[in-house]
Amino acid sequence: MKLTFKNDMEIRDSYYIPNQHKNAVGLFNLSDLVQDDFTMLCTAKPEWELCGTDHWSAYGILSINGMDLGIYCIKDKNGRKCLRAEFWINNDNPQVKYTEISSDDLNLDDELNLTLIFKKNQYIKLICNDVEKKIEFTEDLIDYTTSWLWVGAANHRWNVDGALWRGYKGEVSNISIYGTALDRQVSSYFENRKLFQDSKYKPFFIMSDDKRTPYKIFDESGNGNHLCLNMYNLAERNLMY
Repeated sequence: MKLTFKNDMEIRDSYYIPNQHKNAVGLFNLSDLVQDDFTMLCTAKPEWELCGTDHWSAYGILSINGMDLGIYCIKDKNGRKCLRAEFWINNDNPQVKYTEISSDDLNLDDELNLTLIFKKNQYIKLICNDVEKKIEFTEDLIDYTTSWLWVGAANHRWNVDGALWRGYKGEVSNISIYGTALDRQVSSYFENRKLFQDSKYKPFFIMSDDKRTPYKIFDESGNGNHLCLNMYNLAERNLMY
């Protein structure tokens, strides 16, 4: 199943998973996921011609909001296409860390198999197809336990400034998120996603290939972390869904 995001001057659209479920019914909440190792995976095809060249144009493919953490696409000042894994450390004195894969490393115009691997107090790794970049650190992440997870935006809460929204333009599919640092196994994920439904991988969200409503993409991990549609009409200043 492919999701297509336009995010133009009239409609802002994205999907989200909240940090906790209503009535505490979630079996594995986002607030739990961000306190230990985790892995995000998806297939994406950005519309690069619509990407800007400053920080606020680093569009969110998969993002946890706040001081944003996730996978983003951006062009640098020389026009190079870049995929960025970004996160923030140190609650007392926050600092941004990131690593990038650029169009100097491989062709970014085709569909891209993307993986972000977070190993607590050790490293974050970004993998695009067969290219891998890694940045090491020993500090703690800032507190993301009240943040939401977004697909198609960096932060699409209804009260955020437009610059913080950073809406993605392009396609996303094959989304899965796990509460463990998958590493050597990643190459086989995009060949057969069903192999990774086993509980030993601690699945948090596995995108259904065919189960959806107009407002929801179903989670096949068994945790009930369904992706919910968030669509905002700018002209009418109205939250549509």
